[in-house]
Amino acid sequence: MAGAAGKKIAEKNRSILQLHKQIYAGIVSFYVLFRILYHWNTFTTFHTVWFIFINVTILLLGWQMKSTADDGGDLSVDGGLLSFFWDVIYIGWIILVTTCYSDKFFWLSILIPLFAAYKIKTIISRFFTGAQKTDVKKKKGPILKYD
Repeated sequence: MAGAAGKKIAEKNRSILQLHKQIYAGIVSFYVLFRILYHWNTFTTFHTVWFIFINVTILLLGWQMKSTADDGGDLSVDGGLLSFFWDVIYIGWIILVTTCYSDKFFWLSILIPLFAAYKIKTIISRFFTGAQKTDVKKKKGPILKYD
């Protein structure tokens, strides 16, 4: 039974990675064709550095996720570090597409370290202040009397 579940997760991971690989190839192709080739006269060293930085980030995270999938991890789980990886990849894709319109969209890349700093701050503050558990009040049902 566990082998079947593992195979199902592996197949799901493979399809997720294949879909994202195709989307990424389409986005990079669009960027290269439109931004680099068509607007070559406005493509500067700044653009080259950011293009390389964003792509290296996406490729490293994709490599890490493939490694996780190969080890039997589930890539569709919400929460945790994998969700952060997906968010970074999606923001990278958005940056690549939107910077074809305006260079000011490179500023979106600042969202990644800001979000990471926010998450680290909340984890550290919970660690030092002690996580306070909220009491869940139990609903009282109807009182039944047996005579």
